[in-house]
Amino acid sequence: MTPLPPQPLSPLDGRYRAAVGELGEHLSEAGLNRARVRVEVEWLLCLTDRSLFGTTPLAEPERAALRALADDFG
Repeated sequence: MTPLPPQPLSPLDGRYRAAVGELGEHLSEAGLNRARVRVEVEWLLCLTDRSLFGTTPLAEPERAALRALADDFG
């Protein structure tokens, strides 16, 4: 029996692993969480750009630091 990959995607990981293996990074639970963090960071930046809820627009280094959180999320 073949061991499951570190990011199981579905039952397809067994028989069709060679064909769908690369999708695991995008469609796994970890991939979903990375996408959620990216959306939340962009939402926060959108709110601050419009000075909503008492915020002020962020400087470019702060924006880059927030986006790095999403890019490096693991």
